[in-house]
Amino acid sequence: MRKVSVYITSVILGLCLAATTAPAQGVSTVGGNPIVERGNADTGYGPFYFMDTNHPFTANGHVNQWEIYADATNPVQLVIYRQTGGVFQEVGRSTVVTPVKGYNLFTIETAIPVKAGDFVGAYMPALGSISDTVYGGCTSGTLDQPVLFASSSSTAFTFSCWRVYSLRAYNEQNQNGKQD
Repeated sequence: MRKVSVYITSVILGLCLAATTAPAQGVSTVGGNPIVERGNADTGYGPFYFMDTNHPFTANGHVNQWEIYADATNPVQLVIYRQTGGVFQEVGRSTVVTPVKGYNLFTIETAIPVKAGDFVGAYMPALGSISDTVYGGCTSGTLDQPVLFASSSSTAFTFSCWRVYSLRAYNEQNQNGKQD
């Protein structure tokens, strides 16, 4: 009986992971985290950039959609990052959008090319809006935690924190396997 219980639990966990890993059928590459209400938004300061290294892109491709869960309606912009030789570079950006509270899905007019291992991030031109979970404190001067922050430019990261943001970007394809 125990083996059956372990098997059923494994199947349920696998299905849950599959459901949160790919937002739609036909997705060829995904970067970022599951989109859920996390109960916190960085509304106490801004403007700022962040790069979330929790779940890098899974494959090379082109990003043409992104989604967030917003706890506030402050403007936000998707930023894609790549690490090359220990240096972080900005790969591309979406336009600045103003979300509604709750789930938001945005389309990118000109797809952003990504490589496996690239990271999602965002620019908050005023105050934060994306729902996040805080797991611990931040460290200034070191970049040893999963989310890196910058205020002066998109790649001038000065501190890092233990957080997870409800931000994800992906490539949505139509049923013929072509990018929409």
